[in-house]
Amino acid sequence: MMAYPRDCINYLIIILMINIITVACQPQIPASRTSNIKLLSAIFRHGDRTPDNNGHEMYPKDPNLNNNFYPLGLGQLTHKGKNREYELGLHLREQYNEFLGDIYESKALIARSTDYDRTKMSLQLVLAGLYPPQGDLIWNKNLLWQPIPTHYLPSYADVLMIPEECPKYLEKFNNILNSTEVQEIMSDFSELMTNLTRITGKNITKSQDMYYLYHTLDAEKSLGATILDELKAYHPNGPLLEGVLLHYELINFNDDLIKLNGGVLLRKITENMKAVKENTMAEGRKLFLFSGHETNVAAILNALDVYELHVPQYSSCVVIELHEVDNSYYVKVNYFRGIPAEFKTLTIPGCEELCPFDRFIELTAPVTPTDDDLKCDKFQTALYRDKQDKILNKNFQFTLVKQFI
Repeated sequence: MMAYPRDCINYLIIILMINIITVACQPQIPASRTSNIKLLSAIFRHGDRTPDNNGHEMYPKDPNLNNNFYPLGLGQLTHKGKNREYELGLHLREQYNEFLGDIYESKALIARSTDYDRTKMSLQLVLAGLYPPQGDLIWNKNLLWQPIPTHYLPSYADVLMIPEECPKYLEKFNNILNSTEVQEIMSDFSELMTNLTRITGKNITKSQDMYYLYHTLDAEKSLGATILDELKAYHPNGPLLEGVLLHYELINFNDDLIKLNGGVLLRKITENMKAVKENTMAEGRKLFLFSGHETNVAAILNALDVYELHVPQYSSCVVIELHEVDNSYYVKVNYFRGIPAEFKTLTIPGCEELCPFDRFIELTAPVTPTDDDLKCDKFQTALYRDKQDKILNKNFQFTLVKQFI
């Protein structure tokens, strides 16, 4: 057993005592008092999908390279994924039924997704499970479903849900990738990337390449599609998992990156909670739904400082709850893992499960972006620069047509 110097042990004891005192000094809710949920914000990943031939995922030696997965198509929800998202809606209904009430009211809900078919469809499926029509809202006895409006922005304009495409984030991320520290970390993966390059026929040179390969194999495994035998030793729990987990670490490497990634959505959620606290929230508003990707789930968990290294599964969902107890407000975080389908309460470091709102603001301040941080023109990036004229012209034409319909 390794022996530690006495000074080191004393230091650890002092740190432990400080943490204990910090937590002990947090306001406690007496057992005799009950908390009332005042607002819910849920951020979730889409369901199981087909591989996406977006220029990043499929690889030259992929047995499914020429498979368009008819009739679903590429990058689309599978039946398994549809069921999983619908079941997420059922789980949210079961967990929060008393607060949400049985009857859907349009004023109670804002539902938003990214501009991907799979996230738009996932949002509709969650809503179908969450809000089946009741009473006078049943419009077809043979179809216990009701239409509910949802919203999205095109990716080039979506700073809230896809902030990692913004120039400020990309600049800081590239600086991290080029740092000596990260270059040394990446050198530990050089043999793995060389082997993956040989097996797949694709040039695997960075963590993002391993990330896309992992999710391609995840999609194919969920489908029951053919996977190269040699890759089965790397996925889902082999060396490739270490590569994809490294990528999640790198994209949230420090507070600056977290602030410009998950911090963007966290700021919006915090503003909504403040509006409830200050009685300026739209009357009757109860729920905000954000349908996105596993990167959104990992990003918000990092912003809350509760991320444990893992790949967020299909239909995984972070629920941020605002509670009121005797005119005081608290924040609680629940995590629905998706696979397995169970909720787990997460405790923000330095707080109780029910974290006093002011303490929550204090703890998340280092990763809360300013107005200047939020300024983002994606047309300045390589991803959109060459598409600017086409996108803007298309939107201009759409606006003109819309005026005459």
